[in-house]
Amino acid sequence: MICKKNDNLFTTASGRNLEVSAEDAPKTPPGKPEDPPPNVEMQDSTEASELSERRKALFEPLEPIKNINGRRPSAESLLPPPDFESANYPKGWLIGKKRKLVNVDEDSRCLEHLQVQLVDERSKRARLERENNMLQEQVNMLMNMIQETEQMEDEGQEVGDQGQEEP
Repeated sequence: MICKKNDNLFTTASGRNLEVSAEDAPKTPPGKPEDPPPNVEMQDSTEASELSERRKALFEPLEPIKNINGRRPSAESLLPPPDFESANYPKGWLIGKKRKLVNVDEDSRCLEHLQVQLVDERSKRARLERENNMLQEQVNMLMNMIQETEQMEDEGQEVGDQGQEEP
């Protein structure tokens, strides 16, 4: 079925290419300016046929239906190339891998959130490492103090033992 809008002929989704017959045209006297001259109608019909050829080309596979091995190619290879004009997609959406629409704004928000978490985790780790080092130094200092006191006690006992033997 063909629809007529603004003196242009369009085929409907059924894909049938029918000619507009004189019976379908409105019954008006030939002298009225609404009737386009026959040359204009011929141009419109050629434009409509060119348009339908373009539409048919959209649905034709880019590669043969069966490849050398006798298998069907993947569905992605049969698709026409994606349209990369950003005006055709909502704001923030782009074509990603495998021709899927990707919300770039949402992805950037998620990435920013993950980066903030990473910075927080790194600062937390650095703080814990500083505390660990400080505690390790304190443990080492206390161990040294204990060893020094034990050495002094041992020396004191030796001195005391020597003093008792002399009298």
